[in-house]
Amino acid sequence: GGLTFNLSSTDSDEALFYENEGTITTIEIAEGESSGGFYYSNESAGEKTLTVADDNEISGLGSNTADIIVKPSVLHEFTVTGIDDPTTAGAENSVTVTALDPFGNIKTDYTGTIAFTSNDNEAVLPSEYTFLIENNGSRVFTDAVILKTAGEQWLQAADDDKTGRQEDITVEPAEVNAANTNTKLEVITNDAEANGTAEAEVRATLLDEFNNPVRGVSVTFSTTGDGQIEEATGTTNGSGQFTAAITNTTAQTVDVTALFGDGNISVENGSPAVVTFMNGAAAKLAFVQQPSNTDAGDEISPSVTVQLLDASDNPVDTDDINITLTISDGATLDGTLTKSTVNGTATFDDLYVIEPGEEYTLTATSGLLEPDESDSFTVNRRSITITADEKDKVYGDDDPAFTYQVTSGSLIQGVDLNGELNRDSGEDAGTYAITQSNLTDANNASY
Repeated sequence: GGLTFNLSSTDSDEALFYENEGTITTIEIAEGESSGGFYYSNESAGEKTLTVADDNEISGLGSNTADIIVKPSVLHEFTVTGIDDPTTAGAENSVTVTALDPFGNIKTDYTGTIAFTSNDNEAVLPSEYTFLIENNGSRVFTDAVILKTAGEQWLQAADDDKTGRQEDITVEPAEVNAANTNTKLEVITNDAEANGTAEAEVRATLLDEFNNPVRGVSVTFSTTGDGQIEEATGTTNGSGQFTAAITNTTAQTVDVTALFGDGNISVENGSPAVVTFMNGAAAKLAFVQQPSNTDAGDEISPSVTVQLLDASDNPVDTDDINITLTISDGATLDGTLTKSTVNGTATFDDLYVIEPGEEYTLTATSGLLEPDESDSFTVNRRSITITADEKDKVYGDDDPAFTYQVTSGSLIQGVDLNGELNRDSGEDAGTYAITQSNLTDANNASY
């Protein structure tokens, strides 16, 4: 009969032997034949050793070996490796690109051209590269990849439709300091009412030098004027932002500034942020120019002024609101007692009081607005001097009417003097003094 020989190879898990009928592990050489044939394949490229061993104890032929080289198959894909994960935006990374056949063998004879792409549109990537035979299918691109956009990124190498990619590379924001950051202050809501509760919002944003938001950095706000910051210190969120709410009871414009970190990173773009607090609706009245002491019948000077205020005592510049003044203690206040506001203020420029007195006050009212009472003031008696006219008569006649002139000061319009002059008694020929009689202070309250 014939002879049977066993077939084997190094890395036998990948090696296959074939005949027309399929895979085999032995080969039969028929009686009378001196040779036999078979096919060999291996998914693992490289130098292999085939062994044919005699399975016939009596033949004494032993075994024989042959060395063959299994070359890689066609290009199937690339591996792209080596970028740190996570990496920092702006960091230089080396990347290794390796060409593989369908069985995972390095395609050592690859000499095609690859191009790099990334979903990071700001990335710095290697230029196209044509592999050389001495690359043996793999090449390291040293410090050639710089990813700049924070988030999950990928890097791909491709030769036409054959590709390879390093996926899910976490890019973290670059370290921030005073020299390499982008910062911004912006007013989110403005023109809040100055009532102590309405909020104006100012947002601070911290970005690294590649405009990536930086999370978890402390930020401290400050403001000029009377603005109160509800939460002056916080940390940036995932968008690199922190928003401060500012209230005020004073209608004014305030400047808002912010510092990041330990105060060594200032906000430059948009700083200071200018926030305006507006007055509310008129709610109350307030004397601005208080009444001053005056003489009876004289106009109060300077003119008394009354202003509209909101609930937080901010001036309100509304026109044509009627304001009326009254006086205390039953006195008579003369002049124009109701005036309309101009730019929120009513001016009373012709007020006077006839009755002298102390501790007078004025009260300003206007509909449902909260009234206001002025400071106290004094109305003094008006000082005048009267001089009697010289008179004469014939002995035995009746006395003439004694008249007088106001020689210093003046009379109050509509307020005449009460009382009459008289003379010393006597009817003998001679000169008699004209006397004040009952033309006195007691009979004239205003003088």
